[in-house]
Amino acid sequence: QMYQAIANPTDEILSIHVTGQLSGTFASAQMAAEALADRVKVYVFDSWAGSAGLGFMCLDAARMAQAGKSVTEIVKRLEAARPQVNHLFTLANLKFAEMSGRVSKFQGALASLLNIKPIVRAEGGLMEMADRVRTRKKAIERVLEMARERVGDARVNLAAIHAQAPAEAEELLEQAKRVLNCSETFVHDLALSLAVHFGPGTLAVVTYPAE
Repeated sequence: QMYQAIANPTDEILSIHVTGQLSGTFASAQMAAEALADRVKVYVFDSWAGSAGLGFMCLDAARMAQAGKSVTEIVKRLEAARPQVNHLFTLANLKFAEMSGRVSKFQGALASLLNIKPIVRAEGGLMEMADRVRTRKKAIERVLEMARERVGDARVNLAAIHAQAPAEAEELLEQAKRVLNCSETFVHDLALSLAVHFGPGTLAVVTYPAE
């Protein structure tokens, strides 16, 4: 109904969504687009991302649309950028991941006992445990090191994302700007859909290929 409400019969809609690997929204949008295929053309796009990665993608698409680019051209750009979007998270602890069932109580208790700081990579629409280190400082250093390994000298847009840790996120951004070739940068809150699983104190670096 949203597509029908906002579009005229001759309009085209580009609908960009959080990764279909972690949310059912993309599949629902596809069904809605198919139901309206005879009335309005809707291009449903799986970003393979979330958080700032999805935000950068939407900003990219909006700027291209304002510049007069076609939907086909925009989708081509997003398809090229999509596999290059990189999210790296470090969690303060595994308490909330344990409560949400993402890790076992044993894993959570062991991580707490050893003061382990997990590092999670979100890439290609999936999340995986990428590393584990012993201190917060080392976790941040490792996140930046992994980001550098991933993007090298390529020019990127950068976001520092946090869950109730704005001062640390600002410092993370400044550190990231010293090791990465940055274009646009910002600091923002972590989406609630992720914060409930990762918990307060979570920090993340998100990179998106700059044109």
